[in-house]
Amino acid sequence: MGFTTGPAEYRRDKDNAAIWFGNFCTVWQKQSNGEWKFTIDIGNHNDKPLVNSTLLQYQSDSSNKPRLIKGMSRNKPNELLTLDRQFNVFTEKMGIAEIYKKYMIEESRILKDGIFPIVGLKEISDYCSNQNVKMNFKPAGGKLSISKDLGFTYGELEMINLDNNLSERFNYMHIYQKSGKHWAIAVEVLSKLFSVGTEQIYTGYFYNTED
Repeated sequence: MGFTTGPAEYRRDKDNAAIWFGNFCTVWQKQSNGEWKFTIDIGNHNDKPLVNSTLLQYQSDSSNKPRLIKGMSRNKPNELLTLDRQFNVFTEKMGIAEIYKKYMIEESRILKDGIFPIVGLKEISDYCSNQNVKMNFKPAGGKLSISKDLGFTYGELEMINLDNNLSERFNYMHIYQKSGKHWAIAVEVLSKLFSVGTEQIYTGYFYNTED
C-alpha cells in the first residue's frame, strides 16, 4: 500500500483556463495480479496558487529488501479506528495544538477546504494554536497494509467553533504511517460536507472496494 498527494486543477477542456484549484490525496493498493489500483481518493479545494508547484523529486533506493519495523505484527486491524476515536478525548483534554504535535511528523500535511496545504510541524502547530474548536471524529472504515506499517481511516468530522458555537462538517481521511514504534498521521484531508446556516455543499470521497 502507498499514497500520492499533490496539487490539482480543473479545466472544462484543455484549451480553457483552470476554474478550480486544490489538492488530491490517493491511497493505492497492489492487487493480487500485481496491478496498482486506488482504494480511496479524496482532496480539498483552495484559491489559485500564487506560485507554481515544486516538481516532485524522486529518491533512488538501491535496496529491494523490505524495511519493516520490529513489532508491527502485533498491531490489530482496528487500531487505527481506535486512534481516530481517541482523538475526540485527547483534543478535549490536551488541546488541538498538543495532540497534533503528538501525532504529526515533519513530513505531515493537512489538506483542508478553503486554505492552502499546511506542511510541517511548525506550520501545523502554528495553525492549530489559533483554532478554538472542538473536534468529533466519527470513523466509518479504513484499511491496514499487509506489512502493517501504513494504513488509512475515513469518516465524518464535526468541528464546532467554541467562539460562536457554529458547526462545520467534513468528510475526512487520515493516512497513518509508522514512525518508530508509534503511528503518525502523514496526511489529514478535510473535505467540507456542509456548514450550519449555509447552503449544503457535498464534496465526498471515492472508495474502491477491490481487494
